Amino acid sequence: MVGVNVFAADTTAEAEFLFTSLQQQFINLRRGMPGQLLPPVTQIPWNEAKRAGVEHSHAR
Repeated sequence: MVGVNVFAADTTAEAEFLFTSLQQQFINLRRGMPGQLLPPVTQIPWNEAKRAGVEHSHAR
């Protein structure tokens, strides 16, 4: 079984904006706070360690 997250939009910028929902979800999962997918945001409040952890999770 394969699971793939896909965010499609008319522009790359819009797709990246939508992708912030998944990034927030990974931050919450790493904090032990699972829940519903959050709406996209223009800026994620994270530090370098959190960002690196999310990027590492997405690299697999």
